[in-house]
Amino acid sequence: MMKATRTTLQQTPMAWLQSLALALALPLAVIQGEAKAQNNDAAAKAYQQGYNLILDRNWKDALSTFTALVKDHPSSDWADDADFWRCYSNDQLDQAPASVFACYEDHLATYRRSEWSDDAKRALVRLSRQLEGKGDYAQRVRRYGQKDDDRMLQVLVALGEIGDQRSLEAIIEHLDATDDEHLRARITDVLEDIELPAATAKLESLIDTDPSEKVQRQALHALSHHESVAAPILMRILGDDSKTSRLRADALEYLSDLDAPGMMDLLQELVGGGNDVLAMEAIDELSDRGDRQSFNILRSMLGQVPHQKRRLAIVYEMEDFGFDEAATALLDIAKDDPDPRVREAATHSLSDMDTPAAREALIQLLQNLNRQR
Repeated sequence: MMKATRTTLQQTPMAWLQSLALALALPLAVIQGEAKAQNNDAAAKAYQQGYNLILDRNWKDALSTFTALVKDHPSSDWADDADFWRCYSNDQLDQAPASVFACYEDHLATYRRSEWSDDAKRALVRLSRQLEGKGDYAQRVRRYGQKDDDRMLQVLVALGEIGDQRSLEAIIEHLDATDDEHLRARITDVLEDIELPAATAKLESLIDTDPSEKVQRQALHALSHHESVAAPILMRILGDDSKTSRLRADALEYLSDLDAPGMMDLLQELVGGGNDVLAMEAIDELSDRGDRQSFNILRSMLGQVPHQKRRLAIVYEMEDFGFDEAATALLDIAKDDPDPRVREAATHSLSDMDTPAAREALIQLLQNLNRQR
């Protein structure tokens, strides 16, 4: 009988996930062991015995069993599996990190096509942090590369859809185990749909303490979908001067999407505030609303803000308001604003509006220019 393959496992995804839920403290590769323990030869029986010891967390006996399997059946299909679990059992027995590192490294060198390579590499990354300053371990890890594990992410996404406490614990464990910024951001995104208090707390912690702005922004995006609790956290981030302007602008965008109480007053305040990035985001949010209240705020702020950049942004956004009052306001700006760049921007916005009122405003503007010649 041939040993079971990864394809066999993929044919029963729910069984796979159920097994994963029973062994969340073990690496992702644990689940694949069941599919392989179907061969009736001596190596397969030894592997099944060792695998059961792994599930029982009997690391000492598991180490003996898998060490014997590698020695007695070096050419078996199960040798690479046993060798990985030998290293893993040593790891769980708190052997010297350098010794465990060498074990995983030897595994990768001996079994170049091992199905456990990704798990071994992740273990090397973790161990290299423990051994920092004691040798060239970080350099030795880098030669293996640190790529996204799409298979692992697929499982984490599935766990996110289940959304219970144990699934959350597994996701956070994998998130905390990697230093790769891109992968951390992708795992953080999985927390978007898990509206448990612990998930919200983890996202807030990432926003406040993660060294990567990419991860912080992804965490903020995920947290914004926890609508029942998001608003006060987003408001805190928005008001925190120690946060980057881009992160605070993201918070403003998500608050606007939630239509938090007092939003219009807040947007008006930010248009005239001291932060250019937040001011431009507030102008954009008012334009996106497209109603008369938003238009009136922008028109009133045009006469109050001295910043040319913001005034130009307001004028350009006015073309998105399709009602007659917008064309009239743009005509007044194009005729009378003291800043020639703002007058030019108003003319450009009028030409892009493509409404009867805008056409009439352009005709009046032409007549006014002729009189001034």
